[in-house]
Formats: sequence, C-alpha cells, structure tokens
Amino acid sequence: MYAIDGVYDITGDIDPEVRQRWYSTGLYLKYSPVYTPAETWVGQMGRNKYIKPIYQALQDSGQHDLGVQWNNANIDFYCHITETAIMNILYPPTVKAEPMQVKPTVPKAFRTRY
Repeated sequence: MYAIDGVYDITGDIDPEVRQRWYSTGLYLKYSPVYTPAETWVGQMGRNKYIKPIYQALQDSGQHDLGVQWNNANIDFYCHITETAIMNILYPPTVKAEPMQVKPTVPKAFRTRY
C-alpha cells in the first residue's frame, strides 16, 4: 500500500468512492497513514454507503474499540438509519433467525384424484 500511495497519493484523494475503498482496505490491513484521514472523513461523510465499509473493516480487523470510539464521537452526526447500520456492525445480533419452511402448494388445477 505504501508503494501505491506513494505514486498515486490515494490517501489524499477527494473522491468518496476512492476514499471508501482505500480507507476500508487500509484500516483492514492496518495501514497507518489512513487512520487520521479516515477518522476525519467518518465525521464529515454521513452517507451509509460510504460509512458502513469503514466500520466493517475496523470490526473485521479486530479494531472494535476504535470503531466504537469513532462512532461515539460522531453519533449525533449520523442519521438514525446510518447509526442503526453501524450498531449492527459493531454489535452484531447473536441469534440468527431460522429460515421459514414453506411447503410448496400445488394449484388446484394440477391436483390428481388418485
């Protein structure tokens, strides 16, 4: 990441599509130059599409406490939908619902009288 960033200065890019991908990858790989700009960006960008991958990268790379810290610092900035999505990443539900078992129904016209 250092070589790519040295040539293209991706950490300093202003495109949110680039930032979302670069910061989440950098955080997951613990690339230190992205931490400060990523922290600043999550406090300025409230769009769910861009924020969720950042918090997911922190959670997946074992940086849960940092994710909670960043979220607490910006909790009043995010809309309730984004905040709910972040909380589901940082504190995933422990019980997964079983899929419903649905019996297929045969239309009356196709039933036989055997």
